[in-house]
Amino acid sequence: MVRADGATLMATGLLLAGGRSTRFAEGDKAVAPLDGIPLIAHVAEGLPAEVDELLVSCRPEQTDRIREALSTVDCEYRFIVDTDAVGPLGGIRDGLRAAATAWTYVVGCDFPLVDPVVFEPLAGHDGSEAVVFEQSDDTTQPLCGRYRTAAAADAAATLLPDCRRAAALLSALETKRLSAADAPFDVRRLQNVNTVAERDALTVREPTTLL
Repeated sequence: MVRADGATLMATGLLLAGGRSTRFAEGDKAVAPLDGIPLIAHVAEGLPAEVDELLVSCRPEQTDRIREALSTVDCEYRFIVDTDAVGPLGGIRDGLRAAATAWTYVVGCDFPLVDPVVFEPLAGHDGSEAVVFEQSDDTTQPLCGRYRTAAAADAAATLLPDCRRAAALLSALETKRLSAADAPFDVRRLQNVNTVAERDALTVREPTTLL
C-alpha cells in the first residue's frame, strides 16, 4: 500500500487498549501514569521506526481519555472503536482489517518498557505468519508480536465469536516463537502491567540499562 504522498507504507502498529482493567484498582490502565507518562504513551513511543501507520483499538468511552494521553506523543493515529464486546481477539481482528500494510505489530497498552530494541528480533521472519516471544516457562505473549496482517485477520475472524482469547490466534497461524531468554535485551522489557502493584514495581530506565 502507499500513502497519499506516494511513499510505500512499511508496517502498522496496533495498540490494544479496550480491556476493562478489572484488576487495576485505579481504573483504565491504558491512561494510568508511569513516571508521569500514561502507559499507552510509553508504548506508542517505543514502537519501531518502520511503523508509519498507528491504530488504537479501544471502547467508545475511552477515546477522549486516550486522545489526551497521547497528546504529547509525536505521531498520527486512528481509533478502531469496539462497538461490541469483542474481547482482545476481536480488537485484533478489527485492527488488522483496518491496517493498510502487509505486517502489523500488535502490542497491548500495558507493555510500557518496550522500545525498538524489543521489536527488532521480530522482524526478518517473513516465512511465518506470526512472530512472538516465548518465555522460559514455555508461555507465549500474543500481545507483543508481529503478524502478517491479512492471514491473522482471517484467522481471528474464523475463531470468533466462539473464542476471544488472543493466544488462540497463535495456534491458528504459522507462528515463529523466539526465546525471550536469548533476546538481545533484558526480559523485563516484556513485563506487562495488570495491577497497580505491578505498575508501581516498574521504573522506566534509560535504554542502555535494560539492554
